[in-house]
Formats: sequence, structure tokens, C-alpha cells
Amino acid sequence: MVTRSLRRKLQTAARFALAATGSSRQLLGVGWEITRACNARCPFCARFSGPKGPDTALALRVIDELAKAGCQRVHLTGGEPLLRDDLPQLLDRIRHRDMQSSVNTNGTLLSERADVVERADTFLVSVDGPQPTHDAYRGARAFERLMRGIDTLQASNRRFAFYVALFKQNLTHLDFFVDLAKEHGTYLVVQPGFVHRFGSTDPNPETPELPAYRAALSRLREPDYRPYVWNSDPGLDVLMEFPRPQPLRCHAGRVTCRIEVDGSMYPCAGSLDDPRCAPAPNVFSLGVAEAFRRLSEIDCSRGTCWAAHSVEKNLIFGASPGAVWNLATRDYMSGSNNR
Repeated sequence: MVTRSLRRKLQTAARFALAATGSSRQLLGVGWEITRACNARCPFCARFSGPKGPDTALALRVIDELAKAGCQRVHLTGGEPLLRDDLPQLLDRIRHRDMQSSVNTNGTLLSERADVVERADTFLVSVDGPQPTHDAYRGARAFERLMRGIDTLQASNRRFAFYVALFKQNLTHLDFFVDLAKEHGTYLVVQPGFVHRFGSTDPNPETPELPAYRAALSRLREPDYRPYVWNSDPGLDVLMEFPRPQPLRCHAGRVTCRIEVDGSMYPCAGSLDDPRCAPAPNVFSLGVAEAFRRLSEIDCSRGTCWAAHSVEKNLIFGASPGAVWNLATRDYMSGSNNR
């Protein structure tokens, strides 16, 4: 007997194949910057101020339209999404419309937001190193609050992974990161600290030195580390070449998209400043389906997005067996954290 879950997976695979063969676009997932407000001021990020995001009624309308367009996963990011008082309402609507939710967070508010913790399906929680390093980046007591948040997630049996951007100051803390993942029964999602500050064209002062970065990435392949790193082997191969462009088939705008805080839709977060994507269609005025239909097609085959999840999806879009197998066996978004 075919279960509902298996039927859904088969339908997703079929729609993904249609997009990968160029037959049609299929909106399967969206990354939505739900607010620009943030309670941290990280030196590597410029997304800490600006619009608080759409009001509740408008956000709920967008969620309904995403479901109608066939979307299956809504990833909420910012800013810091947990600053939105109405986040439980949005998560309830996502679940009610039979979609999965994930929340990108710095973790400092998790212990105060049980109403969010009990509603989201998955969390991607940023960690930059042990307390001195993490607090140097995120602010005083950020690490302490993060760890309280992780305790809250585990007490509620919520799925999560640790997001680790490799910066100048944390390349020597690999043992800490792996021990943290091991202690909490989950994975590290690893990627380089980008050349530019996130959300800006300004240089990132924390971009890692390349020899040290590549040495650290090589260590993550060692037998004691590898079971706790979510990235696939082909994905780590791509990240090893940072910042040299690597030709990959791009999935952005074909199975996923990015919605900015003002409703502008882009193929991905990396295309915000791409002139080929201007003017961006707006979901608030056009609706989700029409904005996705008008979304610009861009050829990224000569370049590479260095975000870990984008690299993995690009590899899967290009039919990489290693990336497909990795997703099937290390999918923290649909498995248990008690590995």
C-alpha cells in the first residue's frame, strides 16, 4: 500500500524531474525573508535593520498562494524571524496548507518562544564557535542564550541542524563544532564565509584565509568528523574550490525562489543585485503564481553560489548521485535528531 508520505515524495520527484529536464518550472520551495529586524549586529551581515515585513493578513495571503502554486516547503529567514509576534500564526497556516516549514535563526530567542518551537518543523541554528568567538561575532551572552535555545528545541523534540559559516576566527574550532553536533545528535551544515557581507556588496571583513579554510574543510572529511557533516562529498568538493567559480546546473527559479521582505521575487538570494533580474516581479501585487511565471531565467553555469543548501540542490539538479544519496540518508529536515 502506498502511504501518503511516499506518494508525496514520488510526486515531488516527478515535478523535480520535469523542472530538471526543462519541461516546466515547478515551485517546490521558497526562501522568504519575513523580516529585516534583527537582535544581533554581526560584522559579516548587513541584514539587521529595515522593514519588519508584511503585516499578518498579507503574509497569510502569500502562504495560501504558495500552497495553491504547489509549494511544499517554506523556509523563513531574516533578519531574525523570531522577532515577529505573529510567527506562530504563519507557521500554523503553513502546516494547515500541508506545507513543511523551516526557520533560520540565531537561536537567542528560542527559549522565550515556545509558541514558535512547537509549531515549526525544522530549525537551522547559526553557531560561530565556542563562547568567546561566538559572542565576539553575535554580542554578549549570545552563546549562553543560544545554548538555552538548543535545550528548548531538544526538550520539545524538534528537528534542527547547526549552520556553520567558516570565518577567520573559527577555523581552529572544528573539534568544538563536531563535539556540539555529536552531543546534540544532529549535523553541521557548513559553508564558507562569503567574500561580501550577506545582503550587501561591501567586503566581508571575516572572509577566511584560503589556505586555512581549505585545510579546515579537508579535516571535515576525516572519519571522526564526516558523520556529523551534512554536506555531501560532491558538495564539499565544490566548496573546496571557493572562491573559484565552478560550473553547476542552477535550480534557482526553476524549483525554488526567494521572496524579499518587500515582496520582490528573485531566483535566489545571490541574484538580488543581478541586473538580469530587474525589475523583480512582486508577489504582493501580482500574486505568487504570476510572479513565479514572470521570474527571470538566469544562467549561473559559469559561477557558483556558495550557500551549502544551494550547492546541494544544484548538484541534485545536475543528477549528482552522491548528492542525491546524501539527501536520502542525511536529511535532517525529515528525520530525527536522535541519530
